[in-house]
Amino acid sequence: IYENKLPLLMDIINAKLGDLPEESLFLDNWINLLKEHNTDRANTLLLEATYLKKGLDGVIELAREWKIKQPRGYLFWIYIKKSEEDWGEVVAIARETLHELLFYKMRGAVAIELIQAGEKLEEKDIILEGKRELFYSIPDENNLITLMEEAIIQKKRALAIENILSYFHKNNKEIPVLEIMVLLMKGD
Repeated sequence: IYENKLPLLMDIINAKLGDLPEESLFLDNWINLLKEHNTDRANTLLLEATYLKKGLDGVIELAREWKIKQPRGYLFWIYIKKSEEDWGEVVAIARETLHELLFYKMRGAVAIELIQAGEKLEEKDIILEGKRELFYSIPDENNLITLMEEAIIQKKRALAIENILSYFHKNNKEIPVLEIMVLLMKGD
């Protein structure tokens, strides 16, 4: 969520002495100002300000409103639930996010959160799902190997291979090297 490790509003509030005078009015004005700027940085600050003003419900509303236009909303929501160690909610939000962001670069970050939540819950199926989604999001050799290693551990190798090949064909993904690797794993 952080962009170049720039501070958020809470970093500034926590660094000062005393309370912020007229905090509610300040947040209203800050939110209105941030809405005028459509940059990643402004949207990140808007998420934080919305969280401070309206709580989690405000963040959820923004995330669902923005969807693919600004997927940071979903990540911010995930990070809030992660900080609360609410791993079941992290899984639910990650699944919703992956469904909404069918083909988008931030899917990989969401898939990693799904894997971590699965590990915390000690749920093998969620871990495998997360590794599969990571591969679908960032189809490269490393993610393929990571997915296949997990599938082998879980004795789901054949199913994983079929799912990957189906994914390639269903989504018209032309990644010849990876497809050849998967076919070799299959034995074709």
